[in-house]
Amino acid sequence: MLALCLISSLAALYLVLRVRNFRISKPPRQWQLRRKAPAPAPHRDLRGHKPILIDGSNVLHWRKNLPELTALQRVLARAKAAGYAPLVIFDANVGYKLSDHYMGPEELAPLLGLPPRRIQVVDSGLPADPEILRQATRLGAKIITNDRYRDWLDQFSHAKRKNVLIRGHFRGGRLVLSL
Repeated sequence: MLALCLISSLAALYLVLRVRNFRISKPPRQWQLRRKAPAPAPHRDLRGHKPILIDGSNVLHWRKNLPELTALQRVLARAKAAGYAPLVIFDANVGYKLSDHYMGPEELAPLLGLPPRRIQVVDSGLPADPEILRQATRLGAKIITNDRYRDWLDQFSHAKRKNVLIRGHFRGGRLVLSL
C-alpha cells in the first residue's frame, strides 16, 4: 500500500513538472502573435503644436457611461480646433470595448483621424494611467480626463498642477470641455 502511494505520488509529480515545463518552453500561439514592437515616440511630429494627452479609455465613457467612439471623436475635434496636437493613450482592452478583438494604433487611427504614432495602446495587464502621466510630465502637457489619478499623484507631481487635468462631459448631447 505504501509503495503504491509512493509510486502514484512520483507519477503525479512527474506529470506536473512535465506540464509545467511544456508551458514554459512553448507559449501559446496567440501570445506570440500579439507581441508588438514598442510604440514610436509620439512627440516627433509635435513641432510648433501644443501637445495634449487624452485618456482615451476614460473619454470613451463620457456619453451615457458606455464606451462610445463618438465621444472621443468630438473631444479630438475640439482639441484640434483649439490648436492642440492630441496624443491618445488607451488601456489594452479598448478593442474589446469597441469591437470583439484586440485593436492597436494602426486599426484605431482611421477611426480617430490621427496618425498611428499619436495613438498608444498599453500592454495587457498594465494600467494606462502611469503611461499617460509619464508622457504628460515629459511633454509638459495637459491631460483630458475625468480621472483624478489619486493612486499616482505621489509619483507624478505634474498632475497636481492647476489646469493640467481637464475635465469634461456631455450635457444634452453637447460637449462641455474648457481648453
